Amino acid sequence: MNVAFVAQPLDGVLPPRQNSLGLIVYNTALAMADAVGTVVFASGTGGDGQPGAAAVDVRFVRSRFDAVVERLVRDHPRWAERCRMDVLADASLGYTWAVANQLRRTPCDVVHVMNYWTMCRTLRRAGGRAKIVLEMQSEWLSQMDRSKVSRQLAAVDCVLAVSDHVASLFRATFPGFEGLVATAYNGVDVDAFRPG
Repeated sequence: MNVAFVAQPLDGVLPPRQNSLGLIVYNTALAMADAVGTVVFASGTGGDGQPGAAAVDVRFVRSRFDAVVERLVRDHPRWAERCRMDVLADASLGYTWAVANQLRRTPCDVVHVMNYWTMCRTLRRAGGRAKIVLEMQSEWLSQMDRSKVSRQLAAVDCVLAVSDHVASLFRATFPGFEGLVATAYNGVDVDAFRPG
């Protein structure tokens, strides 16, 4: 079995420059690497962190499209807001397309997407028969436009929620979702961290 993890576009995944979700992605892939093939897709060039020391196959993808959009939003905020470029920047379409291109060349059985529900349909088409798992570390889905989210959820086989609260909100907001909804708490190394 091969599992591809798709980090959020702005997450640092390699030590020592990981943010919270980058840390979760990297360490989950690391914990699974002995049992299954794992690859992590992340945005950037690998300049942040220590790619040579990575114990997990981390593949960095870059998007000139996203860089141009982000620069327009930063340099021309009023114009960008009028043209809804801020929404385009948040969607990270270039990153999504770059990951999709990598998935076409990387056989995998599961594509595990962190939070970015907007990627699911594109990654479904690129991933062939791979199962699409959307892991939600927040309440975003219950706060978004339901029709837009529902179109993306049609491509999802499983939603993992970080807590029972997030899972309950998801079930209440999208009662017609036909895939599996489960709670998967963030893990902890019990050898390193024990209650006092």
